Parts: sequence; C-alpha cells; structure tokens
Amino acid sequence: MVKNEYRVTWKVYMSWLWENKRKPARLGFTVFWILFGLVAAGMAVASRFAVYLVITFLCLYRVFMRDILYAKRQYRAMVNSYGQRDWLRVISFDEMQVSLVEGNLSVHYKYSDLSKIREKGNKVWLILRDEKVLRLYKDCFVEGDWEKCRTLIEGKCGSLQ
Repeated sequence: MVKNEYRVTWKVYMSWLWENKRKPARLGFTVFWILFGLVAAGMAVASRFAVYLVITFLCLYRVFMRDILYAKRQYRAMVNSYGQRDWLRVISFDEMQVSLVEGNLSVHYKYSDLSKIREKGNKVWLILRDEKVLRLYKDCFVEGDWEKCRTLIEGKCGSLQ
C-alpha cells in the first residue's frame, strides 16, 4: 500500500483556485472580462454614462472577486461538514483501488478511472476520465514514495501521459 496525506488549509485550497484559474479555458474568460472591462471603462470616460461605470465594476468583480467569494463559501461549507477548520486528506493506493478519505467523506476509484498523470515540482495531479483531479504532494507520502506510487499506477493502468 502507498499512502499520501496532507492537511487541507485555506492556503492550500486557495492555491487550488489559482491553479484552476490558469487553465486555458478559464484564462481565456479572464482575459475576455479584463478586455471587456477596459472597453467599458473607456466608454464610461468618453460618454460619461454611469451604466458603463457599472459594467466596468461588474467586470472587475468577475475577474477578481467572484471566484474568491465562491471558494470561501465552498470552503466554509466543507469546514461545517467536517467539523474542523483544517482537515486531513488521505489518498491510498492498494492493489484494487485508489481511495480518498477526508473528514466524513470516503470515495473509491478504480485504476481504470485514471487517464493522465501531470507532475510539476512537488505537485502531482492524477487526472480522472471524468476530468476530476486528485492532487498529491511528493513530500507528503507517509507510506511509500512517489516513485513507488507511480510504478503501482503504471502497473495497474499501463503507461499514462
């Protein structure tokens, strides 16, 4: 068995938000809202219509605040559900399945559900066929290590990208 465990804190949760905001589709929408806001700001200055100023502020809210407020609400709901501010996330790899346990939640995945592995520095993303992501940290293995885990996954799934 290989096991990866780490604490999910607000700081970790926010790092996941910033990772998601840098994905190509999300980044495209962010650029769109920034450009739309700049155009609205220019029209507000040129025409002095308050409606363009409101549109500018809505664009700024959409770019900078909306995702943070949504993440804060989601994190607060998880804190309430788990009964603690920071909780332990444990991802275990055994011969039959991959198990995710955090708080009172337990989810099991088959190795055939995995479609890709991405690595960058200390971070590892196991991407599932339904586009969900299991995040691992190479320095957070309490049983085994990342190399042993990768060997186990590739033995069960074949070579993943």
